[in-house]
Amino acid sequence: MWTNNTVQFARLIAELEAAGAFTDEVMTSLAASMDLRAKNVRELKNQAIGLWEEVLSHANPAAWIEEVMGSGAFGSVPEWQLITKSQAESWAGRPLTAAEMDRLDDQIPNSAIPEAIAEIVAGFEGTD
Repeated sequence: MWTNNTVQFARLIAELEAAGAFTDEVMTSLAASMDLRAKNVRELKNQAIGLWEEVLSHANPAAWIEEVMGSGAFGSVPEWQLITKSQAESWAGRPLTAAEMDRLDDQIPNSAIPEAIAEIVAGFEGTD
């Protein structure tokens, strides 16, 4: 458990929350420095706290972490974000703002991208 950065970062955030570190001023500053909306920073904080609480709810947290590591449960893209910012910026060829990332998240499902992914994945059938 000590070597799992995902879990330890979640623990750190949960402990900071318990200590009262996430004041309105801090959250506003975090949102600005992370180029995210305040609600997204709150969601990230709450996801981290939820993960730490999930870890603590298991009789053998270390075994549970080992079990779920390969399941994708510790993915790097938040639930509300379809692709990473760095991937989107790579494809766009320039830095993107939080507002532009939000627009991408809203527009990707209604674009040709889902069909393109489905077509690519269909080509995987029968190959390893």
